[in-house]
Amino acid sequence: MLGIVILNVVFCAFVIVGILGLLAWGIVSDRTMPVHTQRHARVQQPRAARRQVGLPARASQLTA
Repeated sequence: MLGIVILNVVFCAFVIVGILGLLAWGIVSDRTMPVHTQRHARVQQPRAARRQVGLPARASQLTA
């Protein structure tokens, strides 16, 4: 009977540590994604804006 109680406590501790680990991993990985996405968006935004306005994407297209 005592062995079952000890195994149950160990299992509960394992589950709680696992849940906290997954939560921490989710928070850490969520913080790093927007930084990469924002940098990528900043680099791509001027090209997209030029295409929408009708300006050429390359300097070689300026001479006609």
